[in-house]
Amino acid sequence: MGALIGLDVGTTAVKALAVGEDGAILGRAEVAYPLSVPRPGWSEQDPEDWWRATEQALAELRARDRQHVFLEGGPTLAAAFLRAGLVDEIVAYVAPMLLGAGRPAVADLGITTITDALRPRVVDVTVLDDEERNVRLTLATGDA
Repeated sequence: MGALIGLDVGTTAVKALAVGEDGAILGRAEVAYPLSVPRPGWSEQDPEDWWRATEQALAELRARDRQHVFLEGGPTLAAAFLRAGLVDEIVAYVAPMLLGAGRPAVADLGITTITDALRPRVVDVTVLDDEERNVRLTLATGDA
């Protein structure tokens, strides 16, 4: 059974929830992190705390047999997971239209040369409609 995992990065903790295809809750994890208040009226957080807590929450769900995460977010989130080596498959939907300039699918990965470029393998190409205009492209980033 597939599952979707939602992440809530809050003020004092990351909360992760795994939900099955039927809507049943399959697992929960919550990992707290500090909120620094250097003086009255000020508060600070270290983004590294958010990332460490996210990794720990996902590890807790993985320990409960939740091993696949569907990541949907902007280019910065996608790049963070790719840089951390946490992506083993990319599913991209290709629609039959060009919209011109827009937001990138992935933010800066720190790749500066063509030699360093990510080169995922094509695992599957599925036509999603009778007119063969919408396609799902599945790419694998791991060695398997």
